[in-house]
Amino acid sequence: MEVTLDNDSTILVRRRPAPNGGFIASQTDITESKRAERELARSRALLDGVVENSDALIYAKDLEGRYILVNRRWENLTKVPRVEALNHDDFTFFTAESAEEFRANDAKVIAGGKTLTTEENVATADGAKIYLSSKFPLSGEDGEVMGICGISTDIHERKLAEQALADAYEVISDSIRYASRIQRALLPPEHFLTESLADHFIIWEPRDEVGGDMYWYRQCENGFLILLADCTGHGVPGAFMTMIASGALDRAMREHPDGDPAAVLHVMNRSIKRSLNQDTKDGESDDGMDIGVCRVEPEAGRLVYAGAKFSLFRVNGEDVEEIKGDKASVGYRKVPLEQSYANHEIAVAEGDCFFLSTDGLTDQVGGPKRRMFGKKRVKDLLLELAGRPMPEQRDRLYQSFVDYQGEQIRRDDLSVFGFRL
Repeated sequence: MEVTLDNDSTILVRRRPAPNGGFIASQTDITESKRAERELARSRALLDGVVENSDALIYAKDLEGRYILVNRRWENLTKVPRVEALNHDDFTFFTAESAEEFRANDAKVIAGGKTLTTEENVATADGAKIYLSSKFPLSGEDGEVMGICGISTDIHERKLAEQALADAYEVISDSIRYASRIQRALLPPEHFLTESLADHFIIWEPRDEVGGDMYWYRQCENGFLILLADCTGHGVPGAFMTMIASGALDRAMREHPDGDPAAVLHVMNRSIKRSLNQDTKDGESDDGMDIGVCRVEPEAGRLVYAGAKFSLFRVNGEDVEEIKGDKASVGYRKVPLEQSYANHEIAVAEGDCFFLSTDGLTDQVGGPKRRMFGKKRVKDLLLELAGRPMPEQRDRLYQSFVDYQGEQIRRDDLSVFGFRL
């Protein structure tokens, strides 16, 4: 019998009859073994509690694929009591396709002796779901694999949500790609520009599929207009603003067919502010654009420029001159409805090159010190490239920009319009 002493030690007492009467007694201290038994019982109870109350399917199989353990969650899935599940394989409870998949994964675990985590299609008579299953080998004391143990979590709803998200993303992406084609179609065709500008280049690269930068070319009385605009934001919001700006430009050209740059900016500002209800207290939009407008008069050898927080750069081979526009943008709530802009008349000399650029060029962060590209670097490059054909200037300018950007993310849309008169 077992005797527990006051000090919590346990003694096993054995007695047997003696040949001459009486008995012989022996005592063995089994305190440690009893403690080990209690710890083992507690561990088993804890393990049973975890297995039974887990939200995951927990099971074990022998080398033949027969179940030797299943938990309550497994019973709920298959609708099969565990006493009926034991000693049966997957083909008894699941579709043949699912059972084949399970057995193939089991074989990989047994052959490799390592844990395998994979998604499995679990199909029963009640329907199909997707489970994330981790399987690992069960080994004996000698290390020989005796079977496999598996823990599977239902990820069916998550996979459905992921698929729905992927489908939605594809629909949105298709729409944006289609919008990009529309936006590109609104840009002036290259052959239109070539008719008036034999030597020119354009860099137009939205940060996203669509963007808020836009360039235009319009014929006008005694010449033609070149415009470059940087609208609020980038991506889809910026693209919407370019549509509004294009409509405002059409209105301005109807009112001023001579293409007077200052007048064009004045009408565009008024039109955009009214389109976005910025002239009323109820309007919520505070959007607009910075824009530069050049009217080129080839026969007169003259260029007239007006800018709304936008500069025109003139390179004559010896210097870079910056012709700054007005400090007021076009649109935005703080800009007056009847804001006026100033014209700058420039007598064009032979070999003069002109450049319009959005701040996506100067504001890009990069270089070893992670600073902005900056206006000074742009001016130095333009002066260095002066006299070269415009396509070559485009390539060198763009490559310098890309090299400077390095691993940094693109901050904004990039647009540069260069031309030689």
